[in-house]
Amino acid sequence: MRLNRWMLAGVGALMIAQASVAMAGSIPWTSNWTAAQADARRTGRLIMVDFFADWSLYSENLDNQVFPDASVVKAAAQFVPIRLNADAQGRQLAQKYGVTDFPTIAFVDAAGNFVDKIVGFEPAPAFAKELDRIEQDAKEFPLLQRRVKADPKDTPAAARLAIDLIQRGRIDEAETLIRSMETRGAAHPELALTYQRMGDYYLDADRVKSAAPWYRKVLSVTSEPAEVSSAHFKLGVCDIVMKNTEAGEAEMKSVVDNPGAPAALKDQAKQVLLQLKKKKS
Repeated sequence: MRLNRWMLAGVGALMIAQASVAMAGSIPWTSNWTAAQADARRTGRLIMVDFFADWSLYSENLDNQVFPDASVVKAAAQFVPIRLNADAQGRQLAQKYGVTDFPTIAFVDAAGNFVDKIVGFEPAPAFAKELDRIEQDAKEFPLLQRRVKADPKDTPAAARLAIDLIQRGRIDEAETLIRSMETRGAAHPELALTYQRMGDYYLDADRVKSAAPWYRKVLSVTSEPAEVSSAHFKLGVCDIVMKNTEAGEAEMKSVVDNPGAPAALKDQAKQVLLQLKKKKS
């Protein structure tokens, strides 16, 4: 009897979950790039491109666990959604936008200019929040451009604009803006984050020699423990990749020894040090 009650409860929960998904509707995906661009031009919305691969378990999990969620369906309505198999009809576009990990959700404007992306699997609540953030950032981007044009000394706006330019891959423009901030002696807190994001851009692209100087700049303008420890950790990664093992080890130790470093980052640094120790033995 108890087993039957548990089975009935399980079936009931499943029916409720299925009903919730059904009530939520679904994302109206298309696979026609030309039609998606036309819709984006007509509505002014960004195109949300789901680059997937049939062999990717994370792509399958996104399909089954995230896209049917009511909050995700609602947030996705802010975009023009299109799904493309990166190994088939979406191959050229995947190459154009540098897609190498799956799933990757790229966000582009009607002209095809890259705006933002979500890489990998995220649970539905976090995914929905990311969609809302990307839409909000897209709305604020032209406002930031106008603010900075009207007042180049508006440091908060300039710093935010530089970060958005980095996110969009417009690195030359971002570097020009950062140099102008440095020239006029912009406040250090704003510069620290822009330096961090620039370093992250190059590190994500496996260009560690270009990334390292930006993390050193972070250390030159901030004493905030989380920012300092993050910069040391990433510098350590750069050093290790460049075969500067002793320097990388020193950076990781500085993270472990920093009392204000986030616990998760300390644990990662300890793991790296342990791996380096094993390699030596």
